[in-house]
Amino acid sequence: MKKDDFVFVIDWGKRYQNGYISSNKWFKTEIPQYSGTNFYWKIVTEPNLTLKGKINKTEPTRVIDRIPIWKSFKYEVLEVIKHPNAGEYSQTEKVIRAYPDIGFKYTDKNILLLKSKNGCYVIVQEDGVSKLTPKQHKDKLYNALVGYHTGKYTKDDVIRGKIEGFPDELISTVYHKDDNVLFGSAIVKGKVMYKYIDAKYTKGDKPLYLYVTISYDGKGNCNLPEEATILTQEEMNSFF
Repeated sequence: MKKDDFVFVIDWGKRYQNGYISSNKWFKTEIPQYSGTNFYWKIVTEPNLTLKGKINKTEPTRVIDRIPIWKSFKYEVLEVIKHPNAGEYSQTEKVIRAYPDIGFKYTDKNILLLKSKNGCYVIVQEDGVSKLTPKQHKDKLYNALVGYHTGKYTKDDVIRGKIEGFPDELISTVYHKDDNVLFGSAIVKGKVMYKYIDAKYTKGDKPLYLYVTISYDGKGNCNLPEEATILTQEEMNSFF
């Protein structure tokens, strides 16, 4: 990345300091007070009612959510620098001798000072940003993951309900139509969920069954998402 580029932060774990950054002296740019991410939250409130249903006079509203809108901002790159101690050990000689294989060095990657159009400043390592939006970046990673695992597996790869190295986010679920399940000596409503991987990840033309799990929630299939797949036992037998 270079100065004047516009980017999105896609890995907030690469951010330096917390939401208060005005004290940072690494950059030539003067960072205003109250300009870090801590000051760019959307606070969602609702009326704070008493037990009698009236507005509380002392605290008329209560916070029900805090949304980090700074995560969705588009940022301009103001400066690109190296860490003042790049490549040097960040610990004492005693710690270095105790953990020689770990390193504990300051990063030698570029560090960026970013600013959104509404004045939010962020200091982040270069590998934590992208010109793609967070959603585009996530979709790119997901598509790469799908491509890597496509057409690779057979039932011999399934060991105790798992395929080594297969990511959880690619595992699918199908629900049994019969949501009456045995809990102790009683029949209750529950969700019978069959976990599997889609046929496109296999060397055959059918999905691979992994394992079944049951949720004894007392609700059964009544609150499943619209896109959920529900099959009878006969359909289940031909599905796998």
